This record gives sequence, C-alpha cells and structure tokens, in this order.
Amino acid sequence: MALPLHKQIPRCRADDGAVLRLALLSQAAETEVAALGPRPAALRTVVDALSVGVALPFDGGPQHPSLAEALHAIRAGLFSAPGREPEADRLWREALATAWLSAAIARLAGGSPGSAGFAGLLHRAGDLLALRALAAAEIAEQVRSDTSAVLAACAALEPHLSTVLRRSWRLPPLVGRAMLEWRCPDGASSSIRLPEARAVYFGHAFANQLLFAQFPSPGLAEAAVAGLRLDGREIAALQAGFGPLRQAVESLSSR
Repeated sequence: MALPLHKQIPRCRADDGAVLRLALLSQAAETEVAALGPRPAALRTVVDALSVGVALPFDGGPQHPSLAEALHAIRAGLFSAPGREPEADRLWREALATAWLSAAIARLAGGSPGSAGFAGLLHRAGDLLALRALAAAEIAEQVRSDTSAVLAACAALEPHLSTVLRRSWRLPPLVGRAMLEWRCPDGASSSIRLPEARAVYFGHAFANQLLFAQFPSPGLAEAAVAGLRLDGREIAALQAGFGPLRQAVESLSSR
C-alpha cells in the first residue's frame, strides 16, 4: 500500500472512552497477513460442490460427510476471531448462505457457479481478517471497541486484507474479480458487469434476507428480476430453497 496501515485506520474508541493504539492495530493486521499461509486444501471440496450444485448438508437432510468436514475445516481456519466470536459467527453464516445462493444464481442467470460460489464464500473475508486483527489488538490493550469503531476499522482494513488474501491464496482471476466488484459502491446493481459479481451481489442480499429477517429488504425480488434478467418463477424457485438452506447454515454453524 502507498501508506502504512496505521496512517489509514481511524481512531478506535472503546466503550469506556479509551482509544485503541492505531500502531498496535496495524501490527495486528500485518500479523494476520503473515499468518495466512497457503490456500486451504479443503476449499477444493467446497468449490467442487458449488460447481455441480451439491446441497449443503444438514441434520435430517442429505449427508455429504466430506463436504461437512471441509466446511468445518474452513470455519476453524479462517472464520474465527477470539474475543469477537458473535461477529465471526455471523460472518460465517453469511458466507455459507451467500456462497450457495451465489452459485444457484449463477446457474440460473449465467456465469460460473463454482467461481461465483467461491467468491461468495470469501466475499467478506477481508472484513473477517480485519475483525481478527481488531480482536487481537483489543485483547492486548484490554479494551473493547464500540460498534462504530469496529465498523470503521473493518472498512479501513478490508481493502488491503482482501487484496493480500487473493494474492496469498492465488485465487483464480475470475474469483478475485467477483470478490472485488460485488460491493457495488454506487448501490446500483446495473453497474456490475461481471456475471459472477452480480451473482454474489444478489446472493449476499438474499442471504441477509434469509438469515436476518429483522432487517427486511423490500423490493429485493423485483430488483433481482431486473438485475439478473430472470422471471418471477425463477426467483420464486430460488426462494423455495430458503428453508433447507437456512437449516443447513444453522446446523453447520452450531458449536
């Protein structure tokens, strides 16, 4: 990056008024970068499942032991943040739902289901790494950042950490582009040209509707019809799978 990380991170104020040292947060972020290691072998099993449309395993549904084992390995290796477990668990649930919905959307609307699902699984990995860095710095300083500080720190760190993740794990270019382009900063899905990135954008939106009903998304189905060029029946068919998907996500998220 052009500037040291600690010059780009906003001041992180704790609930008791204390301020987390930015140099420490920057160091924690670089520690996360150094600890990334090679791309997990378990990702191959997950991407293969996404490519061919294998459903997520859940109690009472179809069982795929190797897929469940791979997902548990990915969760343990990446989607953990000691000290910030509730936030990490939410990101894990969102990642799972977004991955399977992104693959399903790409299958309907065009694009590579495997690449869209892969990007969906890691679409907020930069935020997760930022959360891990923040949690480590909080433990070192014995402070607890308030919600606005957590959001600000993650927003500042995410672009750098997401870029490092893509490079370190040598992600396929199509996956990397979808991870980068899905965020749609102008809020208009029509500006997203890459089919896989559009699939992640709508997969993320539907995942949040599916998992966090307290935050409704009025007009989402209509926007998906227009943005994905699908008809109402195809959107309805996608939504019909929400129940089993929610069960699977909850089953794979229990500790």
